[in-house]
Amino acid sequence: MIAILLTAMAVAGVGIAFGFVDGALQAFVAAPLCLIALLWRGRSNSGLVRAGETAFGVYLVHPAVFLLL
Repeated sequence: MIAILLTAMAVAGVGIAFGFVDGALQAFVAAPLCLIALLWRGRSNSGLVRAGETAFGVYLVHPAVFLLL
């Protein structure tokens, strides 16, 4: 996962350097933050873990719900 994020940062950096900034700036800003989140090991709180899993589940399921509606 870390290698993928570093590759995404490198590609976004090259895109910014050559003037292709459509979406590259967002990736260039988001990738280091994701890298920090992956490397940071804090105390886990079971309530926060459950809330995160629920939010991720809603994120994964909402396209199918909108498609059915």
